[in-house]
Amino acid sequence: EVIAVTRSRRIFYVAFTAFCIIYTILSFQLEVGGFATPGPGFVPCFLGVVGILLSSILTVSSFREELEEEKEKTNKSSLIRLGLYVLACFAFLPLFSFLGSLLSVVILVFLLAKISGLKGWWRPIVLAVVTSSVFYWLFGAVLEVPLPQGVISFV
Repeated sequence: EVIAVTRSRRIFYVAFTAFCIIYTILSFQLEVGGFATPGPGFVPCFLGVVGILLSSILTVSSFREELEEEKEKTNKSSLIRLGLYVLACFAFLPLFSFLGSLLSVVILVFLLAKISGLKGWWRPIVLAVVTSSVFYWLFGAVLEVPLPQGVISFV
């Protein structure tokens, strides 16, 4: 299936390419190291370069396609949804240290899933619990990042 290229999609691709370029430039300020002894900037630089390559491919391919008129205008419900996304993310920040990482990520993912329109209750709950568990395992156990325990300090 061919995805129609709209003007807003092109703008997004160009903006994301610019973001990746800035991100990569800033990540080179960290010590990169080499493959044998990578420094703290190795992964950010690698991801930045990959981001530049992939977003550049999308940008160039979008300009090769014929521009299609946007059928959907920004309506009130999409602006409300965007506002709810931003509100949920800002509410997450103070909750992260108060409730702890595990519980606050569950709440955030659940809210974002419901705002996005995920039907029912079980799917958002399972998605939130699995996402939070993987996040907690990856950062807490594997990478040994000290995560806030919050009110559930027994975990």
